[in-house]
This record gives sequence, structure tokens and C-alpha cells, in this order.
Amino acid sequence: MLRSRGWIMVVLLLAAESLACGRTGEAGTTPAAATEESGVATGCDERAHLIQANRLYREEMPPATGPYPSNCLYYCVMVREPAGDLTIDVRDASADLDLFVGLGSIEAVSGEALVEGQTYTWKSNEPGNDDESVEVSAPEAGTYYLEVCSYDGESTPFELEVRLR
Repeated sequence: MLRSRGWIMVVLLLAAESLACGRTGEAGTTPAAATEESGVATGCDERAHLIQANRLYREEMPPATGPYPSNCLYYCVMVREPAGDLTIDVRDASADLDLFVGLGSIEAVSGEALVEGQTYTWKSNEPGNDDESVEVSAPEAGTYYLEVCSYDGESTPFELEVRLR
């Protein structure tokens, strides 16, 4: 009995130390180079924030500090096995935001300019402050990259939600 209490204390201490160091398992803490046995990456390009499906994120678009891509934020989400639908929504912005989605690498969404790059597979660029939404039907397994850009380089809070069904 004493021995099992000792192991419980060690586990609790390690868990407390992990929390104190900020390692909570939240999105963005997975090493980019990690992979699973299935070969599907468990991290994403260091320029993108790792997010989880079926969660709502409250984000802040900072003001642009120069030309494209300083007016953009990057995210990635893992789809571990083929699914029914992948829906990405950008909502409640007070500035004109656009959403671009690609599969496989950050280069699937980043380009030279919003007009010239055109490297995305899916996009939503509604005029003005309208909400943006992209739906990928029957998404294949892999890493999906999201590029959220402020059309005029303005700062704004916004909500980002990725749903996988």
C-alpha cells in the first residue's frame, strides 16, 4: 500500500509541475516534428498555431505591420481519418477578414499576395464584415492549414471555429 501511494504522489507532482510550466495539452503545445505510428503529423508548421476541431477560439487579429503576409494569421488542424464534413467559420469580426484553407503544408495557403498567390484550395472572402465560412466535404486525413487575413490590415477580435463531423 505504501508503495502505490508513493507512485501516486510522483504522478501528482509531475502533473503539477507540468501545469506550472504551462504544459496543459492545449492547442499549440504539440511539437511540430512529432508523428504518430499512422504517419499523420501531430504538429504543424511553426508559423501556424495548432488548433483542435470542435472547439471555439477567440482570437485577435493585430494591425498589419507591412505588406502581405503581415496582415494574416495562420492555423492548422489535424484530421486523423476521413470524415463527413470539415467546417471552418470566422465570425464576429469588426474588420473585413478573409479565410483561405489548404491541405498538406502552410504553402497550401500562403502566397506572394492575396491576388497573385492563389495557392489555397478553398476560400471565403465575403465583402465587408460578413462572417466567413469554408466547408470541405469528405475531407481526407491530413493537416489542414488556415490563413485568416485582414483585407485592409485592420485589427479586430474574431471567433474561429473548426467543426469535424
